Amino acid sequence: MQSFIKSVLDEEAFYELILRNPAAKVSLPKKEDEESKGVFLDAKEAIDVYTHISNTRKNNMAKDIQNTFSL
Repeated sequence: MQSFIKSVLDEEAFYELILRNPAAKVSLPKKEDEESKGVFLDAKEAIDVYTHISNTRKNNMAKDIQNTFSL
């Protein structure tokens, strides 16, 4: 889409419908690499992640309960 707009503005500037192309110095975005890298956890790492998430949720719930009753 950006290249279409830029080319239309180029033509309008060429035919002097506009004084200059405001997009002349704008660089078009480059396509990002779609390369994805798989990340896998071994059993110990998976347990560590689960434990961390579980403890975080428990702590957040405890804080929410404390905040509710301290109002």
